[in-house]
Amino acid sequence: MYKTILTIVMATLCLFFKGTAQQTMSKTKVNPIIKPLQIGQRMPDVVLTNLHNYKTTRLDLADLETKLIIIDFWATWCGPCVSMIPKMDSLQREFQYDVQFISVSYQTAAEVTGFMEKLEKQNNTHYSVPYVSDDNSLRFLFPHKTLPHYVWISSNGTVRAITELKEITSANIDKMLASSSFTLPEKKDSSIPYDYSKPFMVNGNGGDGKGLIYHSALSGYVEGLPGKTHLERADSINVDAVVLTNCASIWLYKIAYSKGFSTFYPDTRVLLEVKHPEGLTSRLKGNAYLDWLRKDGHGVCYELRVPKNATSHLYPLFKQNLAMLFPHYSAAVEKRMVKCLALVRLPGADRLQTKHKNAEVIQTFEPFGFTMQNCPLSSFVNHLKLKYLSTQPLPIVNETGYMGRVDMKITAKLSSIPDMNRALEAYHLAWQEKMMELDMLVIKDADQVKAATDKGL
Repeated sequence: MYKTILTIVMATLCLFFKGTAQQTMSKTKVNPIIKPLQIGQRMPDVVLTNLHNYKTTRLDLADLETKLIIIDFWATWCGPCVSMIPKMDSLQREFQYDVQFISVSYQTAAEVTGFMEKLEKQNNTHYSVPYVSDDNSLRFLFPHKTLPHYVWISSNGTVRAITELKEITSANIDKMLASSSFTLPEKKDSSIPYDYSKPFMVNGNGGDGKGLIYHSALSGYVEGLPGKTHLERADSINVDAVVLTNCASIWLYKIAYSKGFSTFYPDTRVLLEVKHPEGLTSRLKGNAYLDWLRKDGHGVCYELRVPKNATSHLYPLFKQNLAMLFPHYSAAVEKRMVKCLALVRLPGADRLQTKHKNAEVIQTFEPFGFTMQNCPLSSFVNHLKLKYLSTQPLPIVNETGYMGRVDMKITAKLSSIPDMNRALEAYHLAWQEKMMELDMLVIKDADQVKAATDKGL
């Protein structure tokens, strides 16, 4: 059976991907041999191996019997985890005699050590918290679905708390050290099974879906589902489908007018010309954003499935559904003059053209640089647009006009325009702000559109 599946985890939904206190934990499985621990239970004898940035490469946790231990489960790809590294370093130095932070990752030593070396070089500092790589025991003692994940263990080996990152504060540590009765809110990793290849909310998930010809559904926020957008063409049931779960209403318009991400409209390409934009989206982050989604119908789940012979009608139907379900809004793609962040060519010889025309295509991106071989220049722009420059307030466009394939190798912080421009000079490229006419997704109040139409404007 052949399937083409595109799944996107929305960056704005912080609990599951970038910009929040938590991120989805990959490859998490329950080890049936190790019994997970709960708050109030005692730790078994645990010897940490693959220990780095510490006086030894092995550590028996029992040797820290005079200290409060805070275990930080993290990953190099988890933005909130990385943002906590300087804070934990500061707290470790503040409580060096009473507390021991230990960062734990399932990733390999090469991945973690390489990342930490680059991070310290980039920030021109050394971080004091020891870290464990290749973890195969602690994550089974304390199973979790999202990162970062913190476990507080008292000096007598009792699990005192399991928390999110917001609980990691100097005040909370002081209280934990001062009182054995002090408690913290427990982190909840709620999740329910959901199969995105089957219809949403039909007989518990739609059964096998084989008899379904057409389906459209809209609901409010569903506790336990991730914030996700999912596009699928499954020949086995002859339908095309678009599914969005626990997202702000603005995402319905982004996907409906993007035609399967072929011309995706990020926040920088969306204009909200409405009296109450808070009905469509929010600038809140983390748990505050999730609370906003749960209230007043802000968070929605939507699904549309059509027969295989009607796939060309999927996005027109999607737009019609939006007009019917949200009649107080009117949406359209309009050309507008807007300020953009454009990649442009500078005067000088062509230093981009690949020297490996018949070689394999190679592209490796990380926060501190990238390598491209025999790739279109658009790959560079798209990677930055979707990840490293995703929080830029301006639309990101490729104005180089360069059509050939390129070889490039850059060492620079990819989230920093000045840092990148210094490195891009070698290729006669630069990021510049420009006024340009772009297709913009414009959402207006429907009554304003009607009034303008009645006046013949």
